[in-house]
Formats: sequence, C-alpha cells, structure tokens
Amino acid sequence: MDIEMPDIGGETSEAKSHRVFTGLSRTANDILVTFIIGLAGLLTAWCGFQSDQWDERGTMSNIAALAMQERAGQLFMQTASRFVLDNNLFSQYEMARSFGKDDLAERIFVRLSPGFQQSLKSDPVSAPAELSHPESYPIPQRELAEQARKDAFGYLQSSRAERATADRYVMATVGLAFVLLLLAVGPKLERRGIRRSIDLFAVTAFAGLVVFIAFLPKTS
Repeated sequence: MDIEMPDIGGETSEAKSHRVFTGLSRTANDILVTFIIGLAGLLTAWCGFQSDQWDERGTMSNIAALAMQERAGQLFMQTASRFVLDNNLFSQYEMARSFGKDDLAERIFVRLSPGFQQSLKSDPVSAPAELSHPESYPIPQRELAEQARKDAFGYLQSSRAERATADRYVMATVGLAFVLLLLAVGPKLERRGIRRSIDLFAVTAFAGLVVFIAFLPKTS
C-alpha cells in the first residue's frame, strides 16, 4: 500500500493565492499608470497649445488697447485745438459784428464748430459761456475720444484676463510634468509601500489637475 507523502518544499495554496493576487494587482496598477502617463502626455500638449492661443489673444488685445489709447489721445488733441480755434473765431466774430461787418461775421460764423453754431442760434446770450468750460464744450471729437478711451480700457482688461488664463494653463502643464515625474520615479523604488504611496499621490494630483483644466476657458 502506497502512502502519499506531503510535498514539504512545495507552495501552499495560501501562498499561491497571494502570489496570484499580487501579480494581478501589480498588472492592474501598471495598466493604470500607463494610461495616466499617456493621458497626461496628451493633456500636456493640449495645455501648451491653449496657453499659446490665450497668450496670443492677450497680445492682440493689448495691441488693440494701445491703438485705442493713441486714437483717444489724437481725438483729445483735436478737441483742444478745436476749442482754442473756436475761441479765436468767436472773438473775431464779435468784433466783426461790433463794426457792422455782417458779411465777414457770417463767413467767420460758418467756420465755428457745428455744436457751437447750434448753441449760438438757440441761445446767443448764454452760448458764449460754453467757451469758458472746455471740459463740456460741444465737440464731436470729445465724445469719440471718450469712447476710444473706454474701448482701450476694455481691451486692456481683456488682455489681462487672457494672459492670466494662459498662465493657468502653464501652471497645469507644470503640474502634469510633475505627475509624469512621480510616475516615472515610482517603479524605480524598491520599497513597495513607498512606491504605492507615490503612485497614489500622483493619481490624486492628476485627478485634481483634470478637474482644474476642465473649468478653464477654452479657445474656439
């Protein structure tokens, strides 16, 4: 009668199960890490593209703001010149009228700015007082200059917001690069606990960056 002896040097069922489970866990972890590395690489390239686009938009808005500021300055200079000219023309107009030179006064009158002409026609008594208040003098260039200044401010605000968005995409790119660094260093470590801690931190940081990027403005 043969008696089957136990295999003393063999692997127990518990040890075999642990080995299989450890192998499957490591395989799943490797698949997850590989997926995150690939996705992080794609997001890094996309964030770089978005950053360039927003920075270009900020530059164009800043150029537009400078152009509007220059236009506003030119219009304000035209306003000041028109105000000085109307003062001189009105003095000549009053002098011509005082000497009875109505034809000359009429020729001088048509050279006044349209707004001041209308004021003189509607209220010749109080209209000359407008020449003492350059800040409210009725000249079309003044309104255009004010609008140009408002437009310049709007473009400047847009430029700051667009460049701030570009900076946020740069921050996201740096964060993704840090995640890739952690995932690359993790497998090189011998201690399993430290390796898993680094992988867990990298995965958590990656998830946070994905949420951060999802809420950033996108270029069309």
